[in-house]
Amino acid sequence: PRFDGGAGAWIAEGQPAASLSTTVQSATATARCAAARLGLSRRIRNGSRPDTEAAILAEIQRAVSNTIEQGFIQGTGTNSEPLGLVNVPGIGSKTFISATPTWAELVDMIELLGDANGDLSRANWLVHPSMAADLLTVLIDGDGGELAITYSDGRHRIAGIPLAMSTNVPEAKVILADFTTVQQVFFGLPQIIDDRFSGGKAISGQSEIVVMNFCDVVVREPALIVVGAA
Repeated sequence: PRFDGGAGAWIAEGQPAASLSTTVQSATATARCAAARLGLSRRIRNGSRPDTEAAILAEIQRAVSNTIEQGFIQGTGTNSEPLGLVNVPGIGSKTFISATPTWAELVDMIELLGDANGDLSRANWLVHPSMAADLLTVLIDGDGGELAITYSDGRHRIAGIPLAMSTNVPEAKVILADFTTVQQVFFGLPQIIDDRFSGGKAISGQSEIVVMNFCDVVVREPALIVVGAA
């Protein structure tokens, strides 16, 4: 479910509790298929190394996993893609003056999440590695030496909030969110098809391995996602 609005109230002895004006909506998910296909020759298929098949499956898994992550973060909701986090209606937004945000602009994003009643103890930053490299040069104070990104307890952090990186985040965007409100939905286990026979493959010695994963992403509270960009 997705909840919008509603608040309690103080009551006197014997009074009924306040009725919430919360709007309850259904957060729906649609089975969208992330897939990858890899063609193989008989020689590769029957290679002498015992880990050949495992290496082939690992490569296809990497491709499908990357496709899913890309769709969950920046999918457009069209062309069979899911609607990614940065494109969900109702999310918070912050406009940067330049491509690399200042310390004050990053703090503004924290304020936006806090104003939406976000739990900052559960928040995380998510950026492209190139953006992280740029942020490593941002000073909190031009007259001081402290950088916007620090490292403590085994994690890179901004204002104490953990920072994660992914090449599937648009390079020019910075995401701050309570990701516990983001639900990844998988419709069953990935399907693996080993096609050795269609289209004359049995004669030519060719084969194809296809992996299909049906999934979607649901954002239960869009306001708890803040995206900054120039």
